[in-house]
Amino acid sequence: MRAIRACIVVAVLASALAATGPVVSYFARTREIATNPQLPTNFFALDEEILQYARPDLSDLRIYNGDIQVPYALAAQSVGGRSAEHDAKILNLGAVGGNTEFDLDLSETVQYNHIRLTLDAKDFLVTARVQGKDTLAGARSVDLGVSTLYDFSRESLGSNTTLRLPTASFRYLHVRLTTGIRPQQIKSAVVYSREEKKTYWTNLGSCGAPRQMPTAEPQGSSATAIDCEVPANLPVERIVFTVTDSRVNFQRSVQVAETDTARGKGLLLASDSIRRVQITRGGAVVNDERLFVTVARQGVEHFTVTVANGDDPPLALGKIQPQAIE
Repeated sequence: MRAIRACIVVAVLASALAATGPVVSYFARTREIATNPQLPTNFFALDEEILQYARPDLSDLRIYNGDIQVPYALAAQSVGGRSAEHDAKILNLGAVGGNTEFDLDLSETVQYNHIRLTLDAKDFLVTARVQGKDTLAGARSVDLGVSTLYDFSRESLGSNTTLRLPTASFRYLHVRLTTGIRPQQIKSAVVYSREEKKTYWTNLGSCGAPRQMPTAEPQGSSATAIDCEVPANLPVERIVFTVTDSRVNFQRSVQVAETDTARGKGLLLASDSIRRVQITRGGAVVNDERLFVTVARQGVEHFTVTVANGDDPPLALGKIQPQAIE
């Protein structure tokens, strides 16, 4: 193992730059990083201090081995990509033995792994089995698994009408729903591909203790507010909630708004929801949890997270943590 020095250029004398190039002694901040010559690739993750004081494009970052500059490359992670959505033509829609069945024509889509249905239905829990085939009348088909579709509007627990499949390229899909959705309630279908990547997150800044406050409408409703601070220039990309509540099932709308800055108080940064749903009915199981909201704007130092409780008791919230992709 050996150590080399990572330097962030904050102030460098012009004369020194002109004569000899950057000189380590003029750098305002340095960091020792360890490398291993036996590994094919050495890397280190940029942390809060580096991101806070570096330029937004990181063009002032230098790495030295002694007095010799070391070439490097910047690599940014992502949570994955998503293709454009395409309409899928619904064919042969009808009921077989009380179960709704139909085919989807996907001839205009190269690859896909998600299908979102538009259903004219509320308060249901069904499963959907999907089979792929290359010809509409062909006998051979491949089982692509089962997805759970639900709408818990009565319980205010949200809905899901998206079928998740292994990545496929079949021209046709046959979908069979369990009892609960009638053929006339199937309105449309869109297909797309979503690439999921394992993502590493790093904590940024901190949030204060939750506080309760009344809301104007509806009467008797309340909200939970949490004030957060993140050093300037840091790229906040999501906010993660720890919920210690003993209640299993909940869904809450969440808004994130900028506060007390020159860009204006109350600028909306995100509008999303958090949920935890664990329900079993008629042999179908829903186990759905999403305890974070994504933030669409960067470089925000002060913001307030507001969780709408409606007329339900406030959630028991533990730590609320802003994060960025490592």
